[in-house]
Amino acid sequence: MFRTDRGEFNWISFLLLFNIVIFSIYLLLGASGPLDEVNIYGIFNAAAVKEGYFWLFLTSNFLHFEAWHIFFNMMALFQIGNLIQEFYSSKKLFITYIVSGIISGIGTLIYANALNENIASLGASGAVFGLLGLLIGGTLKTNRYGTSLPFSTESFIPTLVLAVLIAFMPNVNWVAHIFGLIAGILLGFLFENNMLAKTSQRDLKLESFMYIFTIGIFVISYGLLIANLLTGFAEKL
Repeated sequence: MFRTDRGEFNWISFLLLFNIVIFSIYLLLGASGPLDEVNIYGIFNAAAVKEGYFWLFLTSNFLHFEAWHIFFNMMALFQIGNLIQEFYSSKKLFITYIVSGIISGIGTLIYANALNENIASLGASGAVFGLLGLLIGGTLKTNRYGTSLPFSTESFIPTLVLAVLIAFMPNVNWVAHIFGLIAGILLGFLFENNMLAKTSQRDLKLESFMYIFTIGIFVISYGLLIANLLTGFAEKL
């Protein structure tokens, strides 16, 4: 379950399980009330981020309120994630999920500031659109050099259908989707895929650096969230 066919740690399984665990914890806690009163659980909130709740850029990508919301996001993550791991390392999948999710939050903050509104957002869809962007960016990059990733219509259409369903759900954060998609496309141009005869040293070093960086961001973000749950220190910010 937690090993890919290539013997790597299977980040798809971890991301799916972690999202479900966080959703279950939220249900058990029975949290309720206006969005601006549940920041402590990890929801992105433009006003809270401005006050120093920076971990919300990451934790909001693992939080869902409704069963249908997490169901569609996890279906898309499973579908797109398995397609990605045919052509990229599991580490690159994790990097893309984390980076795209954070960028989607930054995009939401920029949009909120432009409108002078306090926008709240949660869910994995910004990160999932980043994974879709990785496939698009990687395909565009390899086409330029004469080699295309062998996507079949049968494998890609269900992914596109899921993406469209997510994009047009009620009260969706379309800004997060766009910024997540752009981040994924850029990573698709940046990363090398597994179809090359030999991975370059540049790509190996880049993957190693970004992997350690994103693991660090993940651990620190949830460390701050847990610390705030236990001490309420962020209320002083």
